[in-house]
Amino acid sequence: MKKSITYSAAFISFFIVFFLSIAHFITTRSLINRIREDNKILTSEIYNSLAAYITDAVIIAKSMANDYYLIENLKKESFHTEEENIALFSQYLEHVKEPFSYAFACIISDQSRRYYRNDGLLKIVSPETDASDAWYPHFLAGDRRYTATVWRNPDNEEDSLLFINYAIQDHDHILGVVSASLYIRDILAKIAEYEKLYNIRVNFTDATGLVQIDRNYRDIGTASLAHLVLSQNSETETTFKKLGASGFAAVKWIPELSWYFVVRNTHKTVSFIYMNWFYLLSIVLFIIAVCLLFTLRKYFHAPRAVFPGQKKHVDVLTGLPNRNFFKDMYGERGVFNTTRYVSLAVFDIDFFKEANDNMNGDDVLVSVVKHMLALLKDNGLVLRWGGDEFLVLFELPIDNAYKLCRQFCKDVAQDALVTVSVGLTTIRLADTIKKNYYRAAQLCYQVKEVGGNGVIKG
Repeated sequence: MKKSITYSAAFISFFIVFFLSIAHFITTRSLINRIREDNKILTSEIYNSLAAYITDAVIIAKSMANDYYLIENLKKESFHTEEENIALFSQYLEHVKEPFSYAFACIISDQSRRYYRNDGLLKIVSPETDASDAWYPHFLAGDRRYTATVWRNPDNEEDSLLFINYAIQDHDHILGVVSASLYIRDILAKIAEYEKLYNIRVNFTDATGLVQIDRNYRDIGTASLAHLVLSQNSETETTFKKLGASGFAAVKWIPELSWYFVVRNTHKTVSFIYMNWFYLLSIVLFIIAVCLLFTLRKYFHAPRAVFPGQKKHVDVLTGLPNRNFFKDMYGERGVFNTTRYVSLAVFDIDFFKEANDNMNGDDVLVSVVKHMLALLKDNGLVLRWGGDEFLVLFELPIDNAYKLCRQFCKDVAQDALVTVSVGLTTIRLADTIKKNYYRAAQLCYQVKEVGGNGVIKG
């Protein structure tokens, strides 16, 4: 009899939970749709204001690049003295800059490599000797006629700039590049108004998810929102993603910039009445669920939560970012797009094949990685490149990184399991990522040729 009552109570409880769950689902869906519609209007309003402010600069740069007057004077540049050219182009650029309150308007002549600005001649562009000019040949060699590029001022972040660079062409001949530049602080001032008013977070990212505009200057060029933007499934519509209980992320592609516009909201946006209903329903469901679990404890088990991360970016054995992560972050551009990392090292395990035959190879790899992570702490990033080869990006000058690598070799050798060879080099922004990597890899091989267990920097 008791058993029959228990089953009856469990049966009734199951249907109560079932119908309450349906009611909860319908209510939640209704709230989500309401939130989505409200935020669709909000996101559209913010996008129309902020994106238009930036894309207007694209239109101005395009107009300059196709200006017959400018093209003809660039073609005749060699017929005038430097002073005459500076006066002519500076006056032209001042007329462009003044009505729009841009930070600067610029022209780079491909013939003379002079960098004209509205306030005079800035410099002679020299990618071969000045790392800050490395962007110029990469831009001209690219397949896009214009790009949006953020430059962080190392001396004063408040003076950081957004450049809209547009190639000047006379038929198939490149004459140079024009730029319309905006102060990042002016864009952030507009963003701050919306963030304060609506309690949201606004960002612009490049096509890989790397943050280009953020109220925290340290996140520009270093932080990533790839987990939000890379799942964007439309280049015309705004995509919404739920964050937490009632937050959201809205992502929209900006074709004029090849950037993403991201709005995040993590605060509660549902009305007080609806939230009270949700909390009351949750409490009822919890009580019924507890009773049901006690009744049918032999048949139900609590499920384990599974984190929906991107497995392709993580090495399963060590938990480190892998080569796929590196390619997705930097591979499309071919050059380092951040000054965060200063030095680069390549290391691998000496005579790893013999070690793998005599010991557990996986344990050896994990042990070596732990030594590097313990020394590196928050001063860089370790990636598993493949097999027993690893790559380290240091936020340290090469001398400090060299001391760390020497200690790393000593720590690994003290375990009496294996030794490591390390090649260390300074990252040259003017070089491609491949050149920086091969330079460090060659130094690593030099260590191996003399028996391993050491560091060479160069």
